[in-house]
Amino acid sequence: MHSGNYVLILHTHLPWVLHHGNWPHGVDWLTEAVAECYVPLLNVLNDCMAEGILPKVTLDISPVLCEQLEHPDFKSIFVEYCNSKIKSAQEDRKNFTQWGYDSHHIWLTNYWEEWYTNKKEDFLNKYNASVINGLKELQDKGAIEIMTCGATHGYLPLLGYDKSVNLQISTAVKNYKKYFGIEPRGIWLPECAYRPSYEWQTYIPVEPFHTKKLRTGVEQVLAAYGIKYFVTDEKLLKELNPIGKYLENGKEHFAPMNSPNYYFEDWNFDRNPLNIYEVSSSEKVEYGTAAIFTRHHDISMQVWSGEVGYPGEPDYLDFHKKSVGSMLRYWRVTDNKADMMYKTLYHPDWTRDKIDHQAMHFIHHIENTSNYYHNKTGKFSTVTTPFDT
Repeated sequence: MHSGNYVLILHTHLPWVLHHGNWPHGVDWLTEAVAECYVPLLNVLNDCMAEGILPKVTLDISPVLCEQLEHPDFKSIFVEYCNSKIKSAQEDRKNFTQWGYDSHHIWLTNYWEEWYTNKKEDFLNKYNASVINGLKELQDKGAIEIMTCGATHGYLPLLGYDKSVNLQISTAVKNYKKYFGIEPRGIWLPECAYRPSYEWQTYIPVEPFHTKKLRTGVEQVLAAYGIKYFVTDEKLLKELNPIGKYLENGKEHFAPMNSPNYYFEDWNFDRNPLNIYEVSSSEKVEYGTAAIFTRHHDISMQVWSGEVGYPGEPDYLDFHKKSVGSMLRYWRVTDNKADMMYKTLYHPDWTRDKIDHQAMHFIHHIENTSNYYHNKTGKFSTVTTPFDT
């Protein structure tokens, strides 16, 4: 039974780190993301296509990340990064053997050497050294949808001038057209931060910001640049106030809540993340509106949380513990509350059944949520889970 839709959204952003050193907040941040997130993601999406499955994933790429990934220096930087990891694995193998380490610990050096070799070859040969073109090809085939993001991931509600908000969005749209050849339909607002139109001021006595001034609503700026939807958190949805509704499926006739010509007693506005809502700062919807997809908090926490969700699985690779020198990871989570000294060795083959079981659990969680809502209300649901890529 079809009871609704599932929307998987991935937010892809990194600040500008090229030519700003290597570690911890330099270019290694970007190369690590490409090796461990973006290339593997492209591989999975293309594997789906090879099996005749349209992934139908939505993801955004921030303009500042787009420019880094397409920078002429990035190809050689990434290749050198992979080569350095391959060399580090080889050196670890030599040292671990001399030091009499556990045979599985030594085997893991082979694992990482092969892993980084494959990612380098995928980057160069499968995707012609361009993550962006790899994503564009998938979008052009109708397999995914790519959104945009604020140009520099600026926190829109606290930018001092409306012109700054406009520049964040207008630059984002231009950047998107530059790389993807079409207009973006949606946007990931930086930090999912929304601000309605209202008389705004700061409490800092600095002109002109401490003088009250009517500011433009974020959705009005988005509408001005043709952006139709954004993503928000469940808490914001729970706090909103209904101001009226469109009387048909389109947007031709809007009736305010206090309109004497219409009655809204039978309208159940339940503020549910399983619905899609249209956002407007006021009843003057002609100034611009945008639809929102709301994060379903409980379902998202299954993937997000290391305490109640899947990342706390003891057999998964531990992100934090690294080998001194090579900075390669050889340990599993073991216990998400345990000190680093108690972490035990990672066994990739131990994760396969866990991944299958947890993926099935996640699917059933989505299906049960959608089916329950449909049976209870008669409405079709939209289950949205946004994550960092």
